[in-house]
Amino acid sequence: MTAAALGFLRTLAFPVSDDLLGKVYITPLGKAFARAWRALPTRAPQDHQKPTASLTTAARAVTGQRMVFIGPTEPDSKGPWPGQALIITPQPVMSDTLTMLFREWQTRLPVGAGDTLSLLLEPSESGAYCLAGLIDRDASGRITGPGWIREVAGWNIAARLAAQPFIVPGRATPIRFDLDSDGNLLSWNDQISRTAAWDDTETGERRSVTGHAMHKISVEVGTLPGASEFVAFLDANITRTAASWSGVKNLYVTPPAAGAVILKTPVKVKWPHRTSPDIPAASSPESVSYLGATAQIVEAFGLAPLPELAALNFDTDLGPVRPIHQADRHPIGTGPGARFLLHLADHAANVLGTSPITYQATRITTPRPDFPTVMSPDKIRPALAAAGWQSLRLVVLYNDPEFRARVLWQAARSFQRPDLQTIADGPSHMLADGVSIMCCHAPELVVHGTHDRTPIANALPCLQPDPDLLIAVLAETQGPVTGSDDGQQQDAKHLLRALLGGRGIPLQALIGGDNGGTPERTLTIPERTARKRAREAGEPDPPLADRDDYATQAALADLLRGAGLTDNRLAQAVSPKSNAHAHLSRDAVLVGVKIRLHTFPRRRGKPARPALLSVCLVALHANPGQDSFWRAEMYGPEGWKPYSTAAARRMAAPIGLKGLSRFGDKAHTTRSYIDGALSELKHQGSVVVFVEGENASLWSGLRNNSFGEGPLPGDSLHTAGIDIAVIRVSSDKIPRPTERREASTVDDPDRKPLFPGSTIYTRAQDGINSWMYAQATVNHRGGNRSGTDHTRFTLPDAQHTKLKDNWHSIARVEYTIPRLGTWDPEHLIALAARLSNQTAAWGDRTVLPLPLHMAQQADKDHPQFQDRDNR
Repeated sequence: MTAAALGFLRTLAFPVSDDLLGKVYITPLGKAFARAWRALPTRAPQDHQKPTASLTTAARAVTGQRMVFIGPTEPDSKGPWPGQALIITPQPVMSDTLTMLFREWQTRLPVGAGDTLSLLLEPSESGAYCLAGLIDRDASGRITGPGWIREVAGWNIAARLAAQPFIVPGRATPIRFDLDSDGNLLSWNDQISRTAAWDDTETGERRSVTGHAMHKISVEVGTLPGASEFVAFLDANITRTAASWSGVKNLYVTPPAAGAVILKTPVKVKWPHRTSPDIPAASSPESVSYLGATAQIVEAFGLAPLPELAALNFDTDLGPVRPIHQADRHPIGTGPGARFLLHLADHAANVLGTSPITYQATRITTPRPDFPTVMSPDKIRPALAAAGWQSLRLVVLYNDPEFRARVLWQAARSFQRPDLQTIADGPSHMLADGVSIMCCHAPELVVHGTHDRTPIANALPCLQPDPDLLIAVLAETQGPVTGSDDGQQQDAKHLLRALLGGRGIPLQALIGGDNGGTPERTLTIPERTARKRAREAGEPDPPLADRDDYATQAALADLLRGAGLTDNRLAQAVSPKSNAHAHLSRDAVLVGVKIRLHTFPRRRGKPARPALLSVCLVALHANPGQDSFWRAEMYGPEGWKPYSTAAARRMAAPIGLKGLSRFGDKAHTTRSYIDGALSELKHQGSVVVFVEGENASLWSGLRNNSFGEGPLPGDSLHTAGIDIAVIRVSSDKIPRPTERREASTVDDPDRKPLFPGSTIYTRAQDGINSWMYAQATVNHRGGNRSGTDHTRFTLPDAQHTKLKDNWHSIARVEYTIPRLGTWDPEHLIALAARLSNQTAAWGDRTVLPLPLHMAQQADKDHPQFQDRDNR
């Protein structure tokens, strides 16, 4: 079968021609301005942005343009204005406006700095520049800069899209999008609304809340591997308007000065201080105000002031102020759905006058996962042996007896032991060969609070260590502590995870409650259909079959993952039986390298904590035998240890490592640390390293414009002659698939998107191949097709309640190979895809290849992970 007959994958990414890049107006600033800028106070402005970002936020409010300011402390090293500060705008700005802008902004810095900048502006009358003529390229024709071209080009492309109405098939009127100050497109006047009603359990009254949301389209200009041309990456999501001030950090507002540009600005919400967690949280804040100087600058320009925030009534119709929802619950779900993305791709192709980027189907496929969600009882003994343990004890710590009953009910089903539901606390009971379970009523351990849990844990026999025994804990927990700055320090699951982690005991927390067995549960689509037909026929409701308690089932499965246990499902996935064309044919150590900068939030009255670099390395020792059990290890202060021990002990240590960074002189130290860890592995055949593309700042060999030519993970191994391959894994800033196309596909504007199956797709750019693995999400595979059959604008009235659902579309991950080693590229990509398609111990897929996924989970499980700044 030819490649064309296999079909292709269509995306929301478009090549950017010189015409689409557009024009730009540039105002260079002189050396005197640079000296005055460096003399400014170094204290952060009130909105916690860098000075350049703070200034541009204010500028966008008063000019209605996406102004880019390149400050003197970080100038471009190349281009027509090397080393100079620049003001860059899509349209010309009057010199009087710039002078007043800098004056008003500077006088509102936290420490008075006078008015020095505005007097030193030297506006240029040089006119417009074509962006295409300002691009820097190396000798190979790869784009090297300047970086601000991407920002301005994204704004120009978004403005083109905003100028054309978006016609959605099935909707009578077109949608018009407005630009916001970040260069995104908002359906400001085409809202999605839904009212949710419920009975208050305390008062018995009928209550309701109306939620509003709008579609947001983002345009980001970047490159693909090879970097010979710019690409516009489009995406869409749902931005929901908050129904209260709870959790709000930013808002949208339409200031009179901005015209068609909607300002996104930070907001400060001050709540009454709670002296005790027993005191109910306040329902309204003490004060609400714009954060930073933007509102004052708008007023200083003689314009109408921004709307008063304290007077905002959430129960009235939408007005010029839209707080951005950040809390968990909202009457409208997330995601625009696959059909909206399909229509957006058609609309963008028409407006931009170019076809979207596509990926061609290959012969590489992934097998459908066909293993039980929880590891089979007969597989646990060999899995323990592979992990270096003789036996496993599962400990259930609980406060509510219903939680205990729920866990035992599901364990009885998963391990085929119906007698488990009658066991008593205290003694150990065999679940399977090598596995026992113990239940312990320990409310002092699992309830929230800052009390010392160490003496209690020391007194429990079920937690006493044994050299050959692996202990893993499933603990009851409650919802997060709210209404207090120190909620992180009161949450029992975080405190217990750190306490047990110091003993090398992995922990999985599960929200308490009785959701197992036969109580009321959410019906599946077939069950709802059968019940509807029975009622229409005047018959009684059909009986519901016993069904797993999915939350408990997943918790048990993930607890085995945390214990470092993997059965032969991994070996089966990469065996010749699954795909003779490309399979694992040699022993290999598969290493996932997860790196993330952890930035702590600033808290009032407390000193700032420095950011730390979180580094997690996980290795799977793989061999090609289809019935083999792979050993999982993780790197820590004691070197490579069994995954269960190293991941657990990490929970008792700080989340990051001091002295490491992705930038500057410390980047070399970080690279040396990781290479040192890789060199300590007991190598069995080849080494394959999976690393995220977001780490291109640390390894330039991962960058699109220097792909494979700079530093890479494992350089020291490569130099030593060890066979090592590196796979860059990217799930962000890559083309978003919209549909699978076949030779017979007809461009019907009312068509539904075809979803990709098990095929891997590829694309070549500048001699570099990229492979994309695209799959329907769990939400879609589970039967939620609302976003595939409709858009949120065209959902039939009879299905209006489905607006509450999250409308997912096509999940994707992209693989590229900066270092091939001695592998065949298709075999290497098949390995990566199948390790994304098969989890360690539960019955579904992951986005990242398994070693990288396990490293990411070890990072997310850390007690301090939630204590981070999400701005």
